[in-house]
Amino acid sequence: MALAMAACGGYSGAASLSDRPTPPSPEESAAADALRERRIRQCMEEAGFRYIEHPLTPGFYQAHKMVGRNVSLTVQENTEYALRYGYGWTEQVIAAQLQFGPDPNTDVYLSLDEASQIRYGSTMDECWGKTMEEEGFNEHLNEILGRKLDELDGHILNHHKVMTLLPDWSDCMREQGYTYRTLADLVEDIKQRTNYIIKGEDEHGHHHGPDTHTHVGSDADNQDHALGDAILRERAWRGAVERLREFQPEETAIAVADLECRERTGLITVLVQAREELEAEFDRDNASLLAEAYDERG
Repeated sequence: MALAMAACGGYSGAASLSDRPTPPSPEESAAADALRERRIRQCMEEAGFRYIEHPLTPGFYQAHKMVGRNVSLTVQENTEYALRYGYGWTEQVIAAQLQFGPDPNTDVYLSLDEASQIRYGSTMDECWGKTMEEEGFNEHLNEILGRKLDELDGHILNHHKVMTLLPDWSDCMREQGYTYRTLADLVEDIKQRTNYIIKGEDEHGHHHGPDTHTHVGSDADNQDHALGDAILRERAWRGAVERLREFQPEETAIAVADLECRERTGLITVLVQAREELEAEFDRDNASLLAEAYDERG
């Protein structure tokens, strides 16, 4: 839900990927989200539930904004950012962890009985949908556009000019200590490793974090266990953020090696050419969809 909110707002009237207006600033996005949270709280309170506003921070939006549709494609467009954050994937995950780890509404939800928890969840979905509808957000339309953009990214990465240079790029990466066949393999590896970190697991799926399973017993026992579980969740969250920070330099090192190999093999130029060619085709084939989607987000 939160990532969907981060993607909303800021485009209006564009029928081209390359000509769309500049997205709102992180501060503007955060202000819009604060208003959205206020509306959700009011909706929840009207239904008889407590809801604690938890708006996204400008820092979250900054990290999210820097990561484009596909980090395989965008890392070369901002070398300064790549030198600091790599592909920006870990930075985005850290921002999400800092924003959503200690969710204040978790305790509100857990304080309810089972039937009330079900109603709380369904009411939350209704309030979210109502608020987004009031903002003119068309979830179905954006899902369609999102799928088409994912397909476009795949076509760019699999363009025949790109595929021709991938063996040379892969050899170059191997010389620097990294074994990847494709750009997609590289990014998928980083995503999987950050996912392991969040779960407190190693690459073999072995869990190394605190146990946060639910206990069943008397009311007094359950209250004690609930407090213990909350402490464990907080500890697991803080541990995940710390481990992500430790992993970030490795992501950056991979990105630096990747950029060097793209330049050495000419892949960096070919990717730009493939992207321009296929995005132009995409604009021609989807002009009405783009105009409608960006008007909805405006």
